[in-house]
Amino acid sequence: MKNLTVGSVVTTSELAELLMLSPRRVAQLAEIGALPRSGRGRFVISEAVPAYLEFRRDSSIRRLVLEGAGRLDPSDLD
Repeated sequence: MKNLTVGSVVTTSELAELLMLSPRRVAQLAEIGALPRSGRGRFVISEAVPAYLEFRRDSSIRRLVLEGAGRLDPSDLD
């Protein structure tokens, strides 16, 4: 991979390598708005990496809430 700086613009494949994802998954995340694009198949690292980390954090929180919801006792909601 080329030398990268905070403001570097990278391709889908380069971002996929950096985030350890497939290029298809990066494209999917961009399609749903989880990763901001700076152009067709282009991403600014300083925007895409924090957005991906936020997406992962939010996904983990949703998963924990949903898993925990199955264990709630109705009396706990009073």
